[in-house]
Amino acid sequence: MEKEFDVIIAGGGMVGASLACGLAMQGFRVVILESHPPEAFNADSQPDIRLSAFSLGSEKLLRQLGAWSAIESMRLTPYTGLETWEAGMAERVHFDCQEIGADHLGYMIENRIVQIALWERFQALKVSVLEWCDWELQGRENDVRIRCGDQTIFGKLLIGADGANSQVRQQVGIGISGWDYRQYCLSINIKLDEPAPPLTWQEFHPSGPRALLPLFDSYAALIWYDQCSQVNQLKKLSAQSLKLRIKQDFPPLSGDFEVLNCSSFPLTRRHAHHYFSGRIVLAGDAAHTIHPLAGQGVNIGFKDVTRLLQLCEKYGLKHHPKEWLGQYQRQRKLDNLMMQSTMDLFYKAFSSENACIGQLRRLGLLAAQHGGLVKRQALRYAVGLGR
Repeated sequence: MEKEFDVIIAGGGMVGASLACGLAMQGFRVVILESHPPEAFNADSQPDIRLSAFSLGSEKLLRQLGAWSAIESMRLTPYTGLETWEAGMAERVHFDCQEIGADHLGYMIENRIVQIALWERFQALKVSVLEWCDWELQGRENDVRIRCGDQTIFGKLLIGADGANSQVRQQVGIGISGWDYRQYCLSINIKLDEPAPPLTWQEFHPSGPRALLPLFDSYAALIWYDQCSQVNQLKKLSAQSLKLRIKQDFPPLSGDFEVLNCSSFPLTRRHAHHYFSGRIVLAGDAAHTIHPLAGQGVNIGFKDVTRLLQLCEKYGLKHHPKEWLGQYQRQRKLDNLMMQSTMDLFYKAFSSENACIGQLRRLGLLAAQHGGLVKRQALRYAVGLGR
């Protein structure tokens, strides 16, 4: 059986699903290859362990794609401020939404909820979905051909949005550079006695940051970065023992709380040598992964989406997309590299116990808090309102 489309998208996560929505809205015939569609939303469920801080820029994209109303009908939590400081030091940097003339900086949302909303939207737009089983990729000058099970599908463009271990990237032979950080991230969902204020904070330790993310109702997520051995020990603790460690090692939380569940993952940096090859292009984690300490992973992935949609709308697929894919690569690769390097700078600066670097950190925090225009511009960029 053979089927022909304009665009084939490998991966139905948030990046792939948002591309499907945008391209279908532009009139392209789109198919998504995905083996694990999201489960239906249950309003009575506890929060998922996988969540993200979605910036104003990401919110804007999701609104444009027509998915935001579905997200609002499920659950989301706005946050209005961000505070960061070094453990044991008085100097703090506080970012407030009013500094950029907004009423919030972003939203804490479970990844699956965003994925559900995007799937509902692209299904309403008649995007096809095929199970991604045993497959074979063959790029050609005039189209891309994929054998998937007993079907062969053709497209003018293949987008690899299939995550950090992208099969598309590997099949095309695009190499990556990067490294593993000497840290794991432990995400802990808790239930507080009362709702947390709409503020997220991050306290830096030499072993890694510790953070709080406010969620819906009285739920919250605690993020604990540390060495692999330490995280593995924490994961083995009972809920009550882990609660005692949180009380010992985290800044004080208002009121009492209950530990619900936790999960961990390694921290890695990866960057594809190229973002495209022929008619095949990478987006999101398939092209880049980043240290999550500033919560920029999903947001820079959505920036990839925004730029790809702009270029597809401008140039179309009637001719070979080499030229505009070159534009996409030049713009997004540089921007993503700058964000990766900035996160690495923070990571290395705050993990160092060198006294001179410690003094520079404190001076840097003071300068950031009183940075005026520079501080506001940095905040605008971080929330997706800048370049």
